[in-house]
Amino acid sequence: MRVLPFVLLLLCVWRCMPVAAQQSRTELEKQRQDMLRELEEVNNTYNEIKKNKKESLGQLNLVQQKIRLRNREIENINAQIRAVDDSLFFINREIYRLRGDLDTLKANYAKSLIYAYKNRSSYDFLNFIFSATSFNDAVRRVEYLKSYRQNREQQVTEILKTEGLITHKARDFANAKVAKGEVLTNDSKARAKLEEEKREKDEVVAGLKSKEKELSKTISRKQREYNQLQLAIKTAVRHEIEVAQREAAAKDARDRAAASAAAAARTPAAPANRSSAIPSDAPTVEKPKSVHTSVLLGNDAEIKLASSFVTNHGRLPWPVSKGYVVAHYGKNIIEGTKLDYFNPSLTIGAEVGTPVKAVFDGVVSSVPDVAGHTVVIIKHGNYFTSYSNLSSVSVGKGDQVHTGQVIGAVAADDSGNGQIDFSLLRDLNSLDPEPWLRPNAR
Repeated sequence: MRVLPFVLLLLCVWRCMPVAAQQSRTELEKQRQDMLRELEEVNNTYNEIKKNKKESLGQLNLVQQKIRLRNREIENINAQIRAVDDSLFFINREIYRLRGDLDTLKANYAKSLIYAYKNRSSYDFLNFIFSATSFNDAVRRVEYLKSYRQNREQQVTEILKTEGLITHKARDFANAKVAKGEVLTNDSKARAKLEEEKREKDEVVAGLKSKEKELSKTISRKQREYNQLQLAIKTAVRHEIEVAQREAAAKDARDRAAASAAAAARTPAAPANRSSAIPSDAPTVEKPKSVHTSVLLGNDAEIKLASSFVTNHGRLPWPVSKGYVVAHYGKNIIEGTKLDYFNPSLTIGAEVGTPVKAVFDGVVSSVPDVAGHTVVIIKHGNYFTSYSNLSSVSVGKGDQVHTGQVIGAVAADDSGNGQIDFSLLRDLNSLDPEPWLRPNAR
């Protein structure tokens, strides 16, 4: 008896499998359409910067992103093919089962007809009823005949119903085969596009490789600018820390003076002939340590702001609309060359003049000029964001800014393409900004 519920559960799962496969394929197709929209955006951006006629790291990153998205689309299509194959398998199995049921129903109905025909004289309604021994027996015989007729009608109904189910499943099977054909066509198109994008990447890599020496000099100069930028940012952060330390020391001194004055007011004057010295074995009162590890979190407002910033990890808006990654944070290797470099920020490409926006509420800590590039540094509690390579600035030191507020505009790089360097620090520690931003927030 314990086996019965398990068997029933398996039967329910088996019956639901074609529906689940269809739902899975529908969801997969929705995901594929989202990928295609993202691919279209990346391709439009790529075609825009391609007009420059000069191969750039931005071009290489975009074409690599196109290839990654295309591979994801092909993986999605393969998952759709598996879902359709599963659906075909289960529909075919259901048709096979229904045909077996139909054969059994027809065989049973044929047997009942043959039996009724061979014994038709015995089944004459009137003779059967009037041969009853009593009135109650006659009533029972009438009910039996009705039940027999209903049973045969039910057999016919079940046969017709099963035939309808087989027709419906056969239609589903045909639709699934058509769907598989469509998915296979999509797969062929995606693979053809992938080959085309790989050729595009090879062209960009060849262009970069041909000017490897020039690119090496550019990277060296850019690395010096990165170092200067990081120095300027950390100088601004150190200044904020020093200000916070002075304010904390001043507050501590005021608190100590107030505590001493309050203690003196509570203590009665001691007699002249008695020592006022505190016994050497008196307990020492230890000042409680702050639960906050950063000196920058000196008040509740700063603590709340930093906590809110951390809560929005992975949900911060990108500093520019329709931006694309030119260089990731950390070590970057230029494909097809022997060149690599360390990027202490996230380099984002966008059209020249695109508004640059604050990613979170805060206060402008500094607006320095570093190696000819204007930088805005914003303080968010003990977190700092910086926006470098701005053509114009609309905020000044000490200004309160809000999420999404325009603080400047994107300037052009050496190749004429627009880009900014976006940095993130916690106290004096550099962090990778990309995981803090919304995914696919182009």
